[in-house]
Amino acid sequence: MKLPTKLKNEILITAALFATIISVAQSGNVGIGTSAPNSNAALELAASNKGFLPNRVSLTATNSPLPLTAHIEGMLVYNTATTGTSPLNVYPGWYYNDGTKWVRLASNNFGNTKVFATGTFTCPYNGGSGGTGFATGLNIAIPSDGWYYIESGLTIGSDCNDYWMYINTPAGAADIWRVYCSVAANSLYVPREQSRMLFLTAGSYPILAGKSNLVVPTQCNIGNPVVYVSVVKIQN
Repeated sequence: MKLPTKLKNEILITAALFATIISVAQSGNVGIGTSAPNSNAALELAASNKGFLPNRVSLTATNSPLPLTAHIEGMLVYNTATTGTSPLNVYPGWYYNDGTKWVRLASNNFGNTKVFATGTFTCPYNGGSGGTGFATGLNIAIPSDGWYYIESGLTIGSDCNDYWMYINTPAGAADIWRVYCSVAANSLYVPREQSRMLFLTAGSYPILAGKSNLVVPTQCNIGNPVVYVSVVKIQN
């Protein structure tokens, strides 16, 4: 069947326009807005006045693939939801999938990632022996992998003894607060605003304690402020 000249011209014009918008090179790579996509790219977009708008989804938690059906390594999405419970919560921004969980892409707003120890403090030094692994009742929840600045303080009245608090990290036990005995007589140990920097992975970290001998404090968790632990992310 012979097509009318007008219809044939319209088809040719449409095909030409489409070819200028989407070009497929002999190597198989695709260009949109360019007739010569980069040979190292499977897909190249070219525009001077437009952006790339990716899929926008509502994630539910970093450990859940939803709304996808499975964790797919390398998957990239823009999340629009603010939901979940720390440290698995998500909030708007770019996320990629590492095959087991969603990972938020880097942000420069590190100072906004500040968490405080939660729980009810129980003096961990009342037992009549030294050692480690004493429960404090406190916990810190780290929302994402990175370097964190940890600041802590606790005042104790005691005879000569060493006291410390620590968390167990993937690299081993790490002190976040420590005092050493300097005098044999009963005295106040008042180390306020002790600090250190640690690389921590996302997760929940119980704060544990240790002491060097069987001395029991005469006073524990006194002063103002009382025991505190704050954590601020400073770098990915």
